[in-house]
Amino acid sequence: MSHFEGDTPLEHLVKARIKGHKASEDIHGMEAPGHLISGADTARDLSIILLLLWILLEKFHTQGSQIHPILYFFSLAFIIWKIGRSSQIAWNRLARINRLITDEKREIEENREEERDELKEIYRAKGFEGKLLDKVINVLMSDDNKLLAIMLEEELGVKLESFDHPIKQAMGSLVGGISSSLLLFTGALIGGFYGFIVAVFLIISCANYIISIVEKTPLLPTLMWNFSLALLSSGSLYFVVTYFVGAK
Repeated sequence: MSHFEGDTPLEHLVKARIKGHKASEDIHGMEAPGHLISGADTARDLSIILLLLWILLEKFHTQGSQIHPILYFFSLAFIIWKIGRSSQIAWNRLARINRLITDEKREIEENREEERDELKEIYRAKGFEGKLLDKVINVLMSDDNKLLAIMLEEELGVKLESFDHPIKQAMGSLVGGISSSLLLFTGALIGGFYGFIVAVFLIISCANYIISIVEKTPLLPTLMWNFSLALLSSGSLYFVVTYFVGAK
């Protein structure tokens, strides 16, 4: 039975590209792959969460501008959580990619003529014609390893080098979490709660700068969006505990 399932080679290529995209995406949320983004995401999230926790502690306990010990313990627990989550996401993503590689390798072994037809469609779209097209196809079909790499990238749109190892992604979260904690607590020790807030804004700025560089997205809109959300969430929490809970 043809693995095209009644489709033309071009229609099969379109479906294969969609399949490759689904295998590459993150099913646990929209956390992008990569240790840099993982570190930036951990640093930013930790700073916001500790800010919200400080507001709660300041309203329910007489700590003033001092750092409550709970913040230290919570930051440690959160970093451990992010390390585990980042490595799990990377591992699940690699597992899906490995299944995709296994399926494509089997197709190459069992449906060589149909793979040749797909390859022709790919390189015809690149501008190859006639004898030159046939020569290119013959060269690629003669090497199964090269053919597998070509079909993964050209048919499925999967670039293996773009996915970090789970340990590398976990280390990104670890470095991001530790860096964020050091900056936050240093700011708090120097300037109390206001020094802590300055550190939060610095971390958000740096994290979004890293993400904008890696993902090649505009910095200013993302930065303004994150600042607005930070102000909205912290302000809403302060309002709720002050006027509805009846705390200090």
